[in-house]
Amino acid sequence: MSSDSLKQDLYRRDYTINAMAVSITPLSWGELLDYFGGRRDIAAGLLRVLHNLSFVEDPTRVLRGVRLEKRLGLVFEGNSMRLLKSCIRGGLLSKLSGFRLKSEIELTLQEADPLPACRRMEELGLWESLFPGISLKEECFRRIRRLSLFLVRIPKGFPDFCGLEWLAFLTALLSESSEPVQRFAMDRLNLTRRERGIVVKSLVGLAQMEKELGARSAPKNSRIVELLEGVHPVPALYWGAATERWRVRRRILFFLKNLRLERPCLTGGDLIRLGYREGPWIGELLQLLRTLVLDGELVSKEDETRWVLGAYPISARSVRERVSTSESVGDAAQHPGGALGDHLS
Repeated sequence: MSSDSLKQDLYRRDYTINAMAVSITPLSWGELLDYFGGRRDIAAGLLRVLHNLSFVEDPTRVLRGVRLEKRLGLVFEGNSMRLLKSCIRGGLLSKLSGFRLKSEIELTLQEADPLPACRRMEELGLWESLFPGISLKEECFRRIRRLSLFLVRIPKGFPDFCGLEWLAFLTALLSESSEPVQRFAMDRLNLTRRERGIVVKSLVGLAQMEKELGARSAPKNSRIVELLEGVHPVPALYWGAATERWRVRRRILFFLKNLRLERPCLTGGDLIRLGYREGPWIGELLQLLRTLVLDGELVSKEDETRWVLGAYPISARSVRERVSTSESVGDAAQHPGGALGDHLS
């Protein structure tokens, strides 16, 4: 590549600090090619656009600039800041496609600590420009801070969020806004049906979780699992950050880190080897065992084996029949496993 074509290529970059290159030709190997003063701006801690039409040509540079500013501890150079504010006031960001806007917002909310960038965007009026009417109260930023702390300090044991953690941060940003604003934001970002479902569940489910998990007397572990296991882990993560009730937060985090992984020692293969016939009732029996393990009523493989053989004697009648009848609730109560209540009904 000639020096002229390289210079033209670098001129299309976002800022001077990422418009530099290193030569790999034999005669000038390792030489820094800095046509626009990027090295000087790095030393001065400045973020500078390459020309006055930079934000007009590509308004997403505003969002990338905010990320760079907060991630690298830089400040916008004076003229660049004036151009950025002019871009926001002129509504140029509203011209972006939903796909491009979503991509940039997702990257912002996937920062190791997105809170500084989110606050900076509020200071600049970016959120209002993107989602008119958005209400960013201090509670929103407190939830974002907690989410960041959860993901940084206690990631061990957390489920795989499949790269969707950013939706919990988006929910936090929208949590104090009206329902029409929330719908507009989800539409504007072209969220998929799955992503929209996660955000909606996060927004509407908090009150119910606080009601179910906020009692002074702790619910059984099996009840916590029953409430949360069928929910995508992103709403559960958000609820843990959004609630102001410490008992609710502790119980949700306990589920995410520990309870969701609890399983009985016995497997389906073990039950078949004990003499039970193969079939769907094996899964039902394992679920009953898991309930007792979660609630601390069975603590070893021996306990589980003793309970199964006592509650469902192989010779008495088929396991399928006994598991599927409510009559077995009373029978099971006579054995070390304890009463199973509605789990057999």
